[in-house]
This record gives sequence, structure tokens and C-alpha cells, in this order.
Amino acid sequence: MTMERCTLTFLGTGTCQLIPDRIASSILIESDDFSLLFDIGYSVSHRLAELGKSRNAIATIYLSHFHPDHCIDLVPFLHEATWTRQTPRTEALTIIGPPGTTALLENLRALFSDGSLINGQFPFHIQELPGGSFTLSTCKFTMVDLPPAGNHGLLFTAGNQTIGISGDGGEPESLEAFCRSCDCAIIDIGHLDYEALIGLLSRAQTPEVIGTHVYQEYDVELLQSDLKAAGYTGKFSIASDRMIREFST
Repeated sequence: MTMERCTLTFLGTGTCQLIPDRIASSILIESDDFSLLFDIGYSVSHRLAELGKSRNAIATIYLSHFHPDHCIDLVPFLHEATWTRQTPRTEALTIIGPPGTTALLENLRALFSDGSLINGQFPFHIQELPGGSFTLSTCKFTMVDLPPAGNHGLLFTAGNQTIGISGDGGEPESLEAFCRSCDCAIIDIGHLDYEALIGLLSRAQTPEVIGTHVYQEYDVELLQSDLKAAGYTGKFSIASDRMIREFST
């Protein structure tokens, strides 16, 4: 199951570091039929507003894992959905994630016990999955376990390309296998040192790799040159906040 085309907006490409040019990691996946928000770390809700993206049009949020820089902006997102006086949400919202998603949402609701986040104003669902896949419209999303943080990336197909988004990806072996399964791999490069990144990509030979979750800024031209010298034949780039990448047949 696939979609003919989709647009990926890199809302944030950073980490827990609070720096001006990179908010926490998040990608908005938009097709003709649905919008899926992959992770929702620091400042992502405000970035959606900045870009004119309707929060009410986002029916599904996927959480790769529960580090704050990947999920903490659920608080302002849900707070606005419940209490805004401009465009009150009536559309259903589903949060999908690995085991622990239900407990996370219950703990947030308990922390703000006055109904600040969820008060029954709109249909709200939690889909906690140990792995496997889920479907939105005609597109199948497959969860991929990428340890060690309980992280689950996603694989999906748009046009004739298999796209993977890793979330965090700390173990080089599992991340390399993930990259091998993709035509375009969007991966965490923040937990890899320079040599490990070059070695991983030269072995995986993924046609296109986009680095995100950036801790340390690289000289991209030098990195591309070193990748070529190591035998990597694909295309490598590092994402920036607000970057857009389109996929189609």
C-alpha cells in the first residue's frame, strides 16, 4: 500500500540543544489524503503556526520514542486544541506510538489535572503498538525497532520510493540495516561520530540519505568528499529547519 506523492516538511532538525537555527526534530508528512506528524519535540507546535500549517488538519501524531525532544510539545499542541478561541478543534486526533504511549498521555493529563490538555471537546484516540504496521488512507507505515532508546522508526512508500525516518538511531548496526531498506533514508546523525557515519553510509549504499537530529554542524562539502572517497555512491545532505522534500511517481 502506497501513496502517489507526498511532501515532507522538516519542521525541526535539532536535538535537546536550544539553538536558534534548529528546533527539536519533527517532520510533517502530507499527502492528498492525510497529514502525519512524526515526533513533536520542543517548539514544533509554534513552528507549525509559523508556517501556516493547520494543527486541526493533523489527524495523526506518531511518536518514535519518549525523549522530551521528540514528544514534549504534545503539551502546547493539545492545550491549544482544547482551549484556543480562534479555531477550536472538533476533528479527531490519534496519537500512535510504541509501548508506553498510553502511560505518557495519562501522566500528562494527570500533571495538568484541570482538563488543560484533553477535556472531551474532540474525539481523542491512543494507538499503542509493539511494532508491526498501521495504515493511513492507502499508505502502510511499518514500524522498525532501532535501539537502544525504545525508538521505532517508520518505513513507507511514496511514488516508487521507500522512505525511512529513523527518529533516534543509536546503534550503527540497526541503523545500517534500516538504511539498506530505503531508497531515501532520513536518519539521526547526531549520535554517530564522523568516522562511524562515513563507514555506515559507505556500507549501506542507500541512494539518498538526509541527515537530521543534528548535534554538531559539519562542513557538508568536506563530508560529501570524504563519503565519496570511502566509496559511497549515493546522495547525502543535511536537512535544515523548514526544508521541504517532495516525493512522487
